[in-house]
Amino acid sequence: MNRSHHPKLTVLMSVYNGMPYVRDAVCSILHQSFHDYVFLIINDGSTDGSGQYLDTLDDSRVRVVHQRNRGLGAALNIGLSSVETEYIARMDADDISLPNRLSVQLEVMEREPDLVMLGCGLAFTVDGVKYGHPPPMPTTNDQVVSILYAGGHGISHPTIFCRAAAMRQAGGYRIQGVGQDWDLLLRMTEIGRVANLAEVYYLMRLHQESNTWKSAEQSIRGNAYALTCTRCRQGGQPEPDTETFFAQWLDRPLLQRLESFCRARADGLYRQGVLRMLKGERLSGFGCLGMAALICPPKLIMRLRRIGMTRFVRMVCHGRRTV
Repeated sequence: MNRSHHPKLTVLMSVYNGMPYVRDAVCSILHQSFHDYVFLIINDGSTDGSGQYLDTLDDSRVRVVHQRNRGLGAALNIGLSSVETEYIARMDADDISLPNRLSVQLEVMEREPDLVMLGCGLAFTVDGVKYGHPPPMPTTNDQVVSILYAGGHGISHPTIFCRAAAMRQAGGYRIQGVGQDWDLLLRMTEIGRVANLAEVYYLMRLHQESNTWKSAEQSIRGNAYALTCTRCRQGGQPEPDTETFFAQWLDRPLLQRLESFCRARADGLYRQGVLRMLKGERLSGFGCLGMAALICPPKLIMRLRRIGMTRFVRMVCHGRRTV
């Protein structure tokens, strides 16, 4: 890359034991229709050959930083501290960005200077196959904020394209552990307008090894902390430190702890059901969804409202139908 040239965009990705999926993630960025960017990859202490693979990448846009394992938030903060471009686009090491993602998001951000963060629609991928009927994303600022404040997925963290100055103003990633993305997204909404593109430009890989499939309880706890901090800021109150909050979380009344356990179990079963149905295993998929409904009916109802009953039925009936 010409040293006198300064790209506007850095694509920021952290990798921890990302094999074999990291190859597809990297290729999806290197083959974007928009080419003028820095691809900053933080190898967060991988032990599965990911670091060696990253060192083989022969592309002037790629910068690889190797460090001991410190966790996703810490790794992304290392990347944020060295970003010199106006914009940052996030990318997860097991997902796929569709070819026009960066060009479309950049065009919108350039056209709307009051927009500080822009996500996009996503679809699921299993075994390299794209699946249709994705969950619709809210498109307006008010819709995104409302869903985030209600504890829902108002914007998907790995799809975001944001102004680097706004991310720094928000303080980067503060929580080390599950909930760090939610905390950042909530603070970004306090800085300026946010939105999603309705169109699908990102494929989220569903697989058993994905962290989001293993940490439903930690996710509920981390998101609760992020929301509590948000309410404290809004009320002019000091935010609790993580140790105090998590200690109080574990010491909650039995019924509240039971509710969280049921929500976490239902969330895991729901995701397992979606994964199985998308792989064509509809009978076992229905079984998981049925168990999720029995354990926590409000959770399933909330998801069905968001997806839409028609979309849900079509997804179930068509199974492997592609986007």
